[in-house]
Amino acid sequence: MRCLRTAAPVTSRQSRSAFRICSRMGNARFEVMGDFGRYDTDVAVRCDHCRHKRFLTTAQVYTIFGMETRIAKAQRRLRCSQCGGKGGRFAPIPRLAP
Repeated sequence: MRCLRTAAPVTSRQSRSAFRICSRMGNARFEVMGDFGRYDTDVAVRCDHCRHKRFLTTAQVYTIFGMETRIAKAQRRLRCSQCGGKGGRFAPIPRLAP
């Protein structure tokens, strides 16, 4: 199952909370890293080269990048821990833990 708004994969255990978060976000625009916290989401990071995925909490994202960093700039700074490729994509996902 995938969240219709974020296209993030959702497990059956998360399906109800994912629906609430996705419907609450509406047409949310994510431009700076602080927007992930504003919409109460965590972050899925995917490598452009090998498609490796990693999930981060909003607090981890703030520690690494800060709140005012533009998402496009942060995506260019990413480096994959598996293949070493540079560049990746962020996607909002439902909050994993309270």
